[in-house]
Amino acid sequence: MKYLHDIGDVVVVKSDLHTGIDYYMKSGSEAPIYNNVTEGMKKYAGKIVHITGHISGQYLIKEDDYRWVWTDDMFENVSDEECFCVSLL
Repeated sequence: MKYLHDIGDVVVVKSDLHTGIDYYMKSGSEAPIYNNVTEGMKKYAGKIVHITGHISGQYLIKEDDYRWVWTDDMFENVSDEECFCVSLL
């Protein structure tokens, strides 16, 4: 099964991540598996991150130095038609 996000994609981490909740993979080779958010992962909430790889059917991101694995449910659903801006200041 194809992953929802490919290596090199830029995604936004959900701003309302919570520990103790199951966040599922809805795509990829291991779906439907889940993972939980750690306290350390919460600092990326609402941030733009870069997908750098797949491991155990989940995602790795550049910004956390590949420390944690991430799932589809941990990222915002931004459609191709939706636009989001990043401040250059």
